[in-house]
Amino acid sequence: MAIKNITSSEKLGGWKSVQIATLDEIRNCPNILTNNNAHNLEVFGSENTIDILPIPGSIVINAKPTRTKSGVYYSINIQVDFPVQETTIDDYFSDILQKKFIAIGTTLSGSERIFGSKNHPLQFMYEYTNGKKIDDSEITRVKIFGKTIQKPVFISN
Repeated sequence: MAIKNITSSEKLGGWKSVQIATLDEIRNCPNILTNNNAHNLEVFGSENTIDILPIPGSIVINAKPTRTKSGVYYSINIQVDFPVQETTIDDYFSDILQKKFIAIGTTLSGSERIFGSKNHPLQFMYEYTNGKKIDDSEITRVKIFGKTIQKPVFISN
């Protein structure tokens, strides 16, 4: 095992981005993802995809472990807000609402983690929120969630 000196490196908090992919958009997903094999997973987008810029600081990712008699389960909860509400996004989200997903989160310091897997996928929801004041914006909130035995893993080459 290589030892890495982390005392001199700056670790910024927060998340820079989240990519979600349907199970149809991933290949070479090992049955059990680990830090050593996660780089084998390939995500290839379809023609029907959208890129959204989140509200800065709005990405929240929690992966709480819970020990039970049958093992450890991870409650994955991911939430992202972005200031757009329009027909194109609503149509896209409506089409993928019943599909299963994985999520790849990228931290501000550049590390990537995979949440969920082909055998242990996550679910997807979205909602619209409108502010009460004139200067409040309209927000679309995306939620990716699930309870899984698949531990979130780091992607490394």
